[in-house]
Amino acid sequence: MPVQTCQIDGVSGYQWGDGGKCYTGPDAERKAEQQGRAIEQEADMMRASLSVVIGTEPPSEFVIFTLGNLSTSKGEFVFDDDAAARVMLAFQEHGADRLPIDFDHGMLAAVKTPETSVAAGWFTPAIVDNKLMALNVEWTERAAEMLRAREFRFLSPAFNYDRKTGQITQLLNVALTNLPATRDAEPLVANQIENVPPSQSRAAATTKEVRKVSEKILAVLGAATENEAVNIAKEFNSWSREVLAATGTETLDAAAAAIKLNAELPAKVAELSQQIKTLTDEKQAQDREQLIGKLSEAGKLPPSLHDWARGQSMESLSTFGDAAPTVAPVSAIQPQSDGAIILSDEDEEAIKLGLATRESFLAERKRENNEVAK
Repeated sequence: MPVQTCQIDGVSGYQWGDGGKCYTGPDAERKAEQQGRAIEQEADMMRASLSVVIGTEPPSEFVIFTLGNLSTSKGEFVFDDDAAARVMLAFQEHGADRLPIDFDHGMLAAVKTPETSVAAGWFTPAIVDNKLMALNVEWTERAAEMLRAREFRFLSPAFNYDRKTGQITQLLNVALTNLPATRDAEPLVANQIENVPPSQSRAAATTKEVRKVSEKILAVLGAATENEAVNIAKEFNSWSREVLAATGTETLDAAAAAIKLNAELPAKVAELSQQIKTLTDEKQAQDREQLIGKLSEAGKLPPSLHDWARGQSMESLSTFGDAAPTVAPVSAIQPQSDGAIILSDEDEEAIKLGLATRESFLAERKRENNEVAK
């Protein structure tokens, strides 16, 4: 969703996408770009919490526990390094490749039916940066639509624990729910099944925090209502998916890096091409000088033609060397008694071939005769 032009009361400005705030003035374009970045950051913040914003895509990963004490209406629980190790060991010993997400802990209901056992999604638990994360989250089509429509807004983990210490020992699953049951209206859902107490997800925002974030999102989007913000968020998400698909990346940061690399690629290619050309020209110049030297030694290229030879291609110079006659040595050239220079038959032949002018040959022979006389 690029920055685009807009107008307010006939004054031109810039805005982010079709629904962003229209800024005017000298810094309008920069402000619109900042608005776009703020939108992305706030969207990431909302996805990191376990409260789903209307119109956004369901999260592909989320935090289940962070290290520390978990205070709930069902009691106090502990998730420390030892608890993290025990939870991961229990998952590995169970042998399943993933754990389920269900609806309102239906899988743990005392009376189970096919409907209560239906999965809302699946995930892989993992310890990342001292947090128990749900990674590679795969939502069912039904659950994804319910999350987009905000029919469910919170996630609640179900776990086993040590009754003496309160230490969490095993993660059973995570549920979609709407029933916070924690002190101070924390968005934590209590599972009422005996021996499977609720747990507070430290990544979930409080109701107050969610409200603050929502207000910030409305502000940065320049939206007056939540529905207006939803439309902007939908457009941004659609644009984000198109960017990721076009760049073959998984995150917007990676897409930005790929776009930057592609933008810099022509200049780098041009620079490398110039370096290759320089090296090629230098090699050809060296080869040409070597050929000039060989032709001179063979008596086919007098010094007067060296500069001319340096302007020829290697192919042309080689062809010339094959066809050129051998020029008579200096000792074979005799001046007339009146000091005139007599050119050899080979010189005359070279002049006929257009390899040199008569004047250049006469000047060169005169110079050579003077050197012999010395």
